Amino acid sequence: AKELLVGFARPESIRKVLQEMESKPIRDVYPLEVLMKIVADNPAALPDVAHGGFIANGADLTSGEKVFAGHPFSVHVPQDMRLKAFALLGGGRPGYEFFPAPDAGKFTMQIDTPGTWRFALLAAPTTSLGRMQKESSEAIIEVFDVRVRAMGKKGDTSDLLVDEEAYGEDEGDDDGADGAAHEAALAAAIVQAQQALSAKPAASIAEQLRPAFDAIVKHDAGPKATTYSWDVSLYRPGTPVSGEPVLHVVVDRAAPFDPAWAKAVEAIARKQVELEPSRKPISLMDVQFALKRARVR
Repeated sequence: AKELLVGFARPESIRKVLQEMESKPIRDVYPLEVLMKIVADNPAALPDVAHGGFIANGADLTSGEKVFAGHPFSVHVPQDMRLKAFALLGGGRPGYEFFPAPDAGKFTMQIDTPGTWRFALLAAPTTSLGRMQKESSEAIIEVFDVRVRAMGKKGDTSDLLVDEEAYGEDEGDDDGADGAAHEAALAAAIVQAQQALSAKPAASIAEQLRPAFDAIVKHDAGPKATTYSWDVSLYRPGTPVSGEPVLHVVVDRAAPFDPAWAKAVEAIARKQVELEPSRKPISLMDVQFALKRARVR
């Protein structure tokens, strides 16, 4: 499945397909799984995403000391991390629930089938700005195992672990016939998302710019001036977005008043006048406003 996305020339193309998969989910296929394969095989494709650890009670989940089939338990995520995505890895179907708990930084999880199951979470670090939480452009993936014990008779919760021979050492492993079937499902999901994107005609340049402004990336530089990057591709209105863009603009780590922003605006405005002469072209003020939003996002 990963080969279908790694070949994309730009990270934004990968993200568009992943977003399409999020909006039209396919059974047993998680966009986070695809993202993980890309990061593993081609880290340069998504440089702001890396593996790490942030789950506070990960050791307890792995040991399964207080995790019993059919009973809820807590997953602790630090309050300065914002959860972005979740995945059950390997294509198994243990039956589970995962949702935010009333207490900040805690999520409730329940798994119905005994065994060891592998999951992944994607989270972005945040910093406090008064009452606001600013989300980093970086993201961290944590893969973790949950060992689920079987309940004893009459509610006995003594040290009774699932029979590993009966359930398999790790139902979440992506190998064998089930693993191959899951890989095929991943590939089919990507193809379906790509086809859906190909069928969508590009909107006006102005409409394409709205989400593009939200993709401006902020780079914190400590005591030095903060810089921003922007990588945007614009397509001829009415043509498939999977084709070649009519304009590809890149601003790399430029300060807010760097001349690079004015040059980018000039190139986009010139293309707008060429393709949509009746519409108002972009201005430098539009970009400056987008940079202000990126500063506090």
